[in-house]
Amino acid sequence: MTINGRAYARQLGFADAESQAHFATFMWAIGENFFMHQGLMGPDPRLQTH
Repeated sequence: MTINGRAYARQLGFADAESQAHFATFMWAIGENFFMHQGLMGPDPRLQTH
């Protein structure tokens, strides 16, 4: 999840490694249903999920 989290962070415009790590930690804290979390407004069209 960390590698994928950093890849998603790059797709969302987080260029530096520290911000990518923070984003991956945020994803990890929410858990496996990150993209279904109530705080998100729906899937971001910039993300390429498989």
